[in-house]
Amino acid sequence: MNNIPKYYRIAFYFFAVMILFSCEKPVFDYRNKYVGDWKYTVVITEINTDSVGYFRNDTIVYYGEITHADNKDKLVLNYTQSDSLELYINKDGNLSVEGFDYTDGNMTKDELNFYFRWGGIGTFIEHDIVGKKLR
Repeated sequence: MNNIPKYYRIAFYFFAVMILFSCEKPVFDYRNKYVGDWKYTVVITEINTDSVGYFRNDTIVYYGEITHADNKDKLVLNYTQSDSLELYINKDGNLSVEGFDYTDGNMTKDELNFYFRWGGIGTFIEHDIVGKKLR
């Protein structure tokens, strides 16, 4: 090794270190802690005061899941057999969704609280979702 010029040895070590430390590392995704199986308790209220009118208030317990959405700031919440939402979530766990008149919610790695409502005067539907992470 002493017969090799010093600048070749320095270049060799430099490139060896570059190769070792230039490997692409996985990007941290803050949504990972929320993904998994969840138990939801969902209160669904529907009110319509038109000429016939009706009122519906149901409580549903459902075992669903939360998965990653294609958008890096969203999660997919499957909270009943026929209902799912694509929610925005920020790094603090605050939730929002587009297309509804009123939304409010937050989550931790183990709990979810989300409320949303749509409709107009005299007619609306609201879902109040409470979730507990199973695993």
